[in-house]
Amino acid sequence: MSNIRFAKLVVFVNALVPLVLLLWDVYHQKVGANPQEFAIRTTGVMTLVFLTVTIAITPVRKIFGANSLVKLRRMVGLFAFFYGTLHLTTYIWLDR
Repeated sequence: MSNIRFAKLVVFVNALVPLVLLLWDVYHQKVGANPQEFAIRTTGVMTLVFLTVTIAITPVRKIFGANSLVKLRRMVGLFAFFYGTLHLTTYIWLDR
């Protein structure tokens, strides 16, 4: 029980690191000549990364027998949705 709570905490913190780094770069104006493209591209890549990880959890679980990964799949999927929503919102608000 405690082990899965720690794993969820680690996933949660590590899933927010890209957002914090993006906000840090925006605040310190280190996003280049086109900050809208940087934000849209970063959130899009993170969406793809989290979607890939979410989809890969089931085959990894079946191949290696790591059944505890199922408990993390929903959280990773929700972060994929979060970054996808952020990507779409950023695109609509800043670029269109």
